Amino acid sequence: MNWLSRTTHKRDLNELSSPYILLPRQSTYAKGAHTLREDANKDPNSQQPTWIQADGSTIIRPLSFRETIRARVNDYESPTPSNDRLRLFHTWLDSCTGYASKKESTKFKLIPQCKELITLPQTFNEYALPIDYNTIQGIKLDTSTAKYNQRLTKQEVLNHPAWREALEQDLPLLKTYTDIIFAELKKPKGAMVFYVRSNFSTDGLRALLVDNLLNISLASGSNDLSNRSRFVREVVPAPTGAVRREKIGRLSLTRERNLEGRLTLEQQEGGLSAI
Repeated sequence: MNWLSRTTHKRDLNELSSPYILLPRQSTYAKGAHTLREDANKDPNSQQPTWIQADGSTIIRPLSFRETIRARVNDYESPTPSNDRLRLFHTWLDSCTGYASKKESTKFKLIPQCKELITLPQTFNEYALPIDYNTIQGIKLDTSTAKYNQRLTKQEVLNHPAWREALEQDLPLLKTYTDIIFAELKKPKGAMVFYVRSNFSTDGLRALLVDNLLNISLASGSNDLSNRSRFVREVVPAPTGAVRREKIGRLSLTRERNLEGRLTLEQQEGGLSAI
């Protein structure tokens, strides 16, 4: 593995020990997804998943909702200082999981890896992508059959049909994530709202996101695609004892994971170090 890579945006020091890169905010969903793709294409250490297109070619895609939650859990449980473990919880995170709404109805579908979102043109800047709800493939759900747009107890989260489907029935992951949220919120009466809007005037497709900890880690399929976006990018983590040089702003840094898993940074020309 070549550990002499350069990132295409500024990264904070805490981020260098993680296999997840938090990308800068972009003005629309499509711009954020294309920035992620461009960064991943330039990085030989990228581990970003891909989508297989109809012609057999592949395209780099954003993490799904399940993969995004897994990234938060992995980062939280990694051997980093306690003040760093919530790094991915302090912002909302977008995904390539689609939320398809049926016009004038409470019915909707979740699409774990949504082709229409993955292949969205960079210039797309509309509230939602027009679709035919009846033909798009996805997991059928209905807001009239469960508790939506309200705080949920831990048990309600674990039994919630949309939370379970959004995490692709990965119930151990759902339990671990729910435990983390309720612990960090100091055992609230409720959290993790699954927020959706119903009865749109037309069929439409949006992206499912998970909000920050301050907003009780709600899941939302109602955010417009023309709003700001933020994604997580996955890379190969530096193994213990490996040295990896990074370009961060104007600093050329070397990083090394010591035997205790702690991160050491040194400016190549001397002067900067952090453990």
